[in-house]
Amino acid sequence: MGASHGRVGFDSFSHLKPVMQNRFTLLPLMFPPYTGRVKRLKEMVLRLVK
Repeated sequence: MGASHGRVGFDSFSHLKPVMQNRFTLLPLMFPPYTGRVKRLKEMVLRLVK
């Protein structure tokens, strides 16, 4: 088979790069599908704005 048919081969032929993930962002709350929790939060915010 050779060394190119496994995890090490995949890593050597790939361009690995670090990816930063922000787990505490509120951006997913802006887009559908809205869950029940997101709907309640949206209603609370809209009541405060009025």
